[in-house]
Amino acid sequence: MLNNLSINKRLLVGFSVVTLLMVILTMVGIYRVNMIGSTLTTMTNVNVVKQRNAINYRGSVHDRAIAIRDLATAENPANIKIHIDDINRLSEFYASSQKNMQTMQTSGIDFSSQEILLLEKLNNLQTKTERLIKNIIKTKTGESSEDALVLLKNGGGQLFVKWLNTINGFIDLQETKNIAATNDILGYASSFKTIMLVLTLSALALAVLVAYIIANSIKSSLGAEPSVAAESLSQIAQGNLVQTLSTAHKVSMLATMAKMQDRLRQTVLEIAAASHDLKIQSTIVTKGSEDIILLAQEQDQLTVSTRTRLNDIKINIVDVAETAAKNKVNAKRMVERASNGIDSMSLSVDAMQNVANTVAQAVEQISKLEALTSQIGGITNVINGISDQTNLLSLNAAIEAARAGESGRGFAVVADEVRQLAIRTGEATREIQSTIEEVQKETSTAVAVMQNTLPKVEDGQTKTQNAMSLLQEIEENANNSFENAALVSDTASQQVDVISTITEVMAQIDEINKKTVYSLEQNNAASIALDKLAEKLSKEVGFFKTV
Repeated sequence: MLNNLSINKRLLVGFSVVTLLMVILTMVGIYRVNMIGSTLTTMTNVNVVKQRNAINYRGSVHDRAIAIRDLATAENPANIKIHIDDINRLSEFYASSQKNMQTMQTSGIDFSSQEILLLEKLNNLQTKTERLIKNIIKTKTGESSEDALVLLKNGGGQLFVKWLNTINGFIDLQETKNIAATNDILGYASSFKTIMLVLTLSALALAVLVAYIIANSIKSSLGAEPSVAAESLSQIAQGNLVQTLSTAHKVSMLATMAKMQDRLRQTVLEIAAASHDLKIQSTIVTKGSEDIILLAQEQDQLTVSTRTRLNDIKINIVDVAETAAKNKVNAKRMVERASNGIDSMSLSVDAMQNVANTVAQAVEQISKLEALTSQIGGITNVINGISDQTNLLSLNAAIEAARAGESGRGFAVVADEVRQLAIRTGEATREIQSTIEEVQKETSTAVAVMQNTLPKVEDGQTKTQNAMSLLQEIEENANNSFENAALVSDTASQQVDVISTITEVMAQIDEINKKTVYSLEQNNAASIALDKLAEKLSKEVGFFKTV
């Protein structure tokens, strides 16, 4: 299986196996060291702390027992106070250590069932003994009439002894656990030494085995010693293709090298023959490429000339198209102006007709007014005759009233008023008649003027209709001119587009010609290079020794 792998991968496999063994060795060592560290941690952070608190218990209880004994025998109040203070201080010291022990229990540190039983027994003895201590203190402070020595003798001393024995039992238990942990550490160390020795020897043996397998697989892959394979490869690199290569390993680099040498010798011989043929063909291709380049260059010159002439034609047609476009615009404006003139003349004809109708109506009305004024003149003549007769009658009445005397005085006044009225009526009638005469004169003049104006208006109307007919003919001719100009402009635009398309096609043809010339020049250069390459290839192939 290793023969299918590269040398790097084989070495990687060997070193990986050795590294794996080292990792296993390291992991086992770390595990063992962690076991030892965990045991030591338990000894130092758990068992030793428990033992230290228990020793504090024992010191506090022992010193309190002595202080109680001294208190029971003391008679001096000052000494009694000193002993009581010592007892209280020792009680506080015991409570502090007890609190530490309780903290360890509540913090999750493991306590065995035996340790828990001993601590419960210590708590019971503490309760009983501290009750005894309080009673003794009361007897010494006068709060109780009992005898302190009697209390100590009647079981008090035994309580202290049991208390101390229980504390010593807890201390001995921690010591036993430390001894067992030390034995475990020694066992771990001893087994660790054996395991490390076995694993180290196994790693060395496996490393030697892997090295042998890798070396054998490398030799099998090379087919011979590396120096032999390197020398054979060096001979091939120097062009020696006739050396003898033999190996017992059929699937190896040396066997493959022998096959490669045979194949390479045949290939070199074929390349030598092909390079000779290639040189002949490349010479022919080079000559043909040069002829084609000359023809393509001539075609390019013709294309450029044609493109230039088409551009000139395009410019002329563009000028024609611009002129046609301007004529189209002018014709369009002429049509619009002729149309506007027709509309204006149509309005003028209508206006002239209205004027003629108005003048005719005015002549008719003024003629009627002249007849009416004539009638009014006759009426004023009648009124004037009546006024004269009335004046004459009033004069006759005045004469008759004068004849009548006093009886005719009133009638004379009336006759005088009638005469005055007849005079004023005559004057007013004369004024009206004068005015009517002036009106009749002006009316006659207006009728004459209107009668003279009406033929002129009718003549203007006729001329306006003639002008409108001429404008209609102008509009028709302008429309024809516009259509012809539009046709010329569109045709010129189409010719410009066609010429532009032809010019673009010629430009593309010119570009293609240039690319063709460039490609032919490249081909010619490639043919020349190929010819040189064929010569070089012949020289290079001559480097190999094939006979």
